[in-house]
Amino acid sequence: MSDTEEVDQVEEYDAVAEEVVEEVEVAPEAAPEPEPEPEPEVEPEPEPEPEPEPELEEEKPKFKPAAPKMPDGEKVDFDDIQKKRQNKDLSELQGLIDAHFECRKKEEEELIGLKDRIEKRRAERSEQQRIRSEKEKERQVKREVRNI
Repeated sequence: MSDTEEVDQVEEYDAVAEEVVEEVEVAPEAAPEPEPEPEPEVEPEPEPEPEPEPELEEEKPKFKPAAPKMPDGEKVDFDDIQKKRQNKDLSELQGLIDAHFECRKKEEEELIGLKDRIEKRRAERSEQQRIRSEKEKERQVKREVRNI
């Protein structure tokens, strides 16, 4: 029973859509001044219609778009189209993955380079401090020798 109700609601939706299209078509053809007065008279009639529209809005997500129309006489292999799309998506995804890993590899190389530079600077500073401390010890030894 729910299937027949859905069909009835879809038919009502189609009828409402046709009425809306007809109203839209009447408005552009109408003369500028005389017809604005009849339009308010037409508006009270659609007031009962908005009540079914919220139900139709709930059904709109259920409505599936129709497949694109193909010229007559042309056979279409949907499996082939799906495979082509999947292959295209797969190649795009593979390209994105490759680009991502190349970027990560470059970043990793940069980090390793920075790490090496930091270690090199630390080694240089520790060497300089060692040399300074040795020189300072030599100075102190010379002072002690002079003071004696």
